[in-house]
Amino acid sequence: MLSYLIWSSIQQDQDVAAGQRAAHQRAWMAHAHRQALMAQFPYFNPSADWETALYTDRRVGFFMSLPGYPRPLPLMGAPGEPPADALMALSDVPVGVRFYLGRPTVADESPEAIVARQLGLYVRDRAGAPPQLKQHSIDQLRGWGVEAAATAVYELARPDPYGGDREEATMLLRAGALMLVTLRYARTGLDPFRAGLLRSAAFGSLRWDPQTPVYQPPRLWPESTFLEAGVAARLKGYREEQVARLAPAFGHMGDGQRAALAEAIERSVTRPEPPWAPVSRGEIEAVVDDLSTAAQSPHFEQMLRSVAVEVRTMHDLRGFALLMGRTANFAWRQSAASRPPGY
Repeated sequence: MLSYLIWSSIQQDQDVAAGQRAAHQRAWMAHAHRQALMAQFPYFNPSADWETALYTDRRVGFFMSLPGYPRPLPLMGAPGEPPADALMALSDVPVGVRFYLGRPTVADESPEAIVARQLGLYVRDRAGAPPQLKQHSIDQLRGWGVEAAATAVYELARPDPYGGDREEATMLLRAGALMLVTLRYARTGLDPFRAGLLRSAAFGSLRWDPQTPVYQPPRLWPESTFLEAGVAARLKGYREEQVARLAPAFGHMGDGQRAALAEAIERSVTRPEPPWAPVSRGEIEAVVDDLSTAAQSPHFEQMLRSVAVEVRTMHDLRGFALLMGRTANFAWRQSAASRPPGY
């Protein structure tokens, strides 16, 4: 009996040691894989959980973090494909992100005019129709550390081999250098919720400042009672359970109300503020008023205010908007199912 107990103890110790060796081996392999990727793609620096990666161009001190489990890919030359320094594909959303550093090929009187003309030249042969250029605000330029920046969103004249047929090109100018950041995706494959999460986190992290280098990817996602971290637009489990309980507050929902509410929700989701930005009570009230006006239901407004008190950050606000969208769809389906045939 004693020998059995001794043998069992030895066996348990051996099992624990074997488990520890396996865990160490997995950690070493993960570390080796990380180091190999960073050696092959020097601009790529992933977080410990791989959810976020820092893109770095140390030639000019440009830094931008990408969420959604990005992975670097080798650049493959293809007919009609513009030059790029780096390509990263995101796993949580079907988006390819490209970076390219260049110099202006046009001369103009102001940084804004240089960016507008240079970006116009870039998209001229790529867009199916002339795009509108959006100039960014002074506050945004100051936060990025650039002299001028503009964005164009357009349908590609020819889809790429992966099915990408829409591109968002942002061009930034600093000290005579131009950085081009493009997001490319299939327009049917990226909904406004996930697009809003991606843009706000990625461009919220953008810094062009050679005097203040960034060495590690920052934490992009604050704690939230509404949304899980990341760009996948996943509500917390108990928020999913709330949908059916909140739906009666909508009352009977017609197609017009649903469309108006969808537009109001999209306005909340596509705001440019980063996920970690705090939201004031005044901003929350403005969002509640916008949603209430669209829904045209006093019961809905009461429900909105009772749930909105938990909103603290922009990540919360987007989760709140997603919760309302899911609830509206649930209520609309119930309304549609209860209508008599031919109604």
